[in-house]
Amino acid sequence: MKMMIAALLALAPALQDVGKDAPSLKLKGVDGKEYDLAALSKDKVVVIVSWSFDCPSGQPVVPRANAIGEKLAGNDKVVYLGVSSYGDVADKLAAYSKEKELKYVLVHDEGKTFAKTVGAKQVNSAFVFAKGKLFWRGGITAKGDDPLLTVVEAAISGTPAPAPNKFSG
Repeated sequence: MKMMIAALLALAPALQDVGKDAPSLKLKGVDGKEYDLAALSKDKVVVIVSWSFDCPSGQPVVPRANAIGEKLAGNDKVVYLGVSSYGDVADKLAAYSKEKELKYVLVHDEGKTFAKTVGAKQVNSAFVFAKGKLFWRGGITAKGDDPLLTVVEAAISGTPAPAPNKFSG
């Protein structure tokens, strides 16, 4: 089993490494806007949480993700997105976002382009891009024992990122 996991990780995309260029991806939000990851991350800190409302481990994280969105709201240096690459339907995502009054934009990644490019294999993975590069990758937790806000603050201030937390996917 360990050999199979190692083999799968070896096949993972090149963006596994912090410091790599942000991929040139255009992501469409349920707000109708298009978000160009490479272009945005040159001038802004882009925070992306890999997300799915149909995943039992994803649901408990929604309040934490929303609390982060509230703290980042109005910060013109940050773009915060929740990307669904796990089969969620775009219309359902838009309705859910409105119903739950999410403080960040959900993106429908129907072709799983984002997930494949960054190697996201599960929900609750988090990615922070700054200065056109992958600044940090890790995870977000329901308990809030993750460093995501600290990472965003480091990216904004230009200080080094904290070490990644346990990241499985």
